[in-house]
Amino acid sequence: MIIAGWLFIYYFLRGLSLIILPYALYSGNFTLLVIFTIVYGLDWIATVPPTINLTRKRFGIKSTGIVFGWIFAFHQAGAATAAYSGGLVYSITYSYTSAFLFASITCLFACLFVVLIKKEDLIQKA
Repeated sequence: MIIAGWLFIYYFLRGLSLIILPYALYSGNFTLLVIFTIVYGLDWIATVPPTINLTRKRFGIKSTGIVFGWIFAFHQAGAATAAYSGGLVYSITYSYTSAFLFASITCLFACLFVVLIKKEDLIQKA
């Protein structure tokens, strides 16, 4: 469960950094912006290896490429939806705060989903 533990930490840190961002922007706090940038930036790339590893363990080495391809495709569809939604929220409220807080909540939900990964589902497959 070490892999799932790392994913939990990464998604949790991503969620926290998104909570910090609106306050950093509105207060003009440069230190908070630097902290956000470092945590959020490193966190995005950090989730890829554990996700690939979980995919390999759950679906097997032969299926890893195609399954991760679908994961990546759905991730891009989600990113497009989030970008559009963020713009929509801004056009209605003239602020991105609600969009950042909603994104933070979805990251914290991701933490809960990672906790639900069962060890027996990760039996090594050929």
